[in-house]
Amino acid sequence: MGRPGDNYQARVPGQAADAAPVQRDLWLHIPPTTQTLMVVAGLGQAGGTELKAEQRAEIERIGLCEEVAYQASYDQYWKMPSHESILSMPKHYNIPMPQAHRVKVISKLVKAGEPKGFWLHVRLRSDEEMAAEQ
Repeated sequence: MGRPGDNYQARVPGQAADAAPVQRDLWLHIPPTTQTLMVVAGLGQAGGTELKAEQRAEIERIGLCEEVAYQASYDQYWKMPSHESILSMPKHYNIPMPQAHRVKVISKLVKAGEPKGFWLHVRLRSDEEMAAEQ
């Protein structure tokens, strides 16, 4: 993702300044039971760590949700939200998005015992990109 040559190494919101740089994108999981934002390793992963208030504020400021996914179990297929509902999930958490046709939307049925809920793939924009957009 992004432009060739971009440096996507930077701090994740809330990470100490002297910590090692990490990727400029992250996956957020929204479990159906708690509706909290959890940082996870990737799509389909559960657990992780809950976002702190300052991390969430930073994601709302510099984040850009480029992919939204929803997983439901086979026995709950009738609860699968519509494409528009899946696409609107980042807005409920005040995470900016590009135009709708640029956002990848995934919906999938999974076996019992596999994680369910929403996943948001958020890219953290650089200061230069933020300045260029304004």
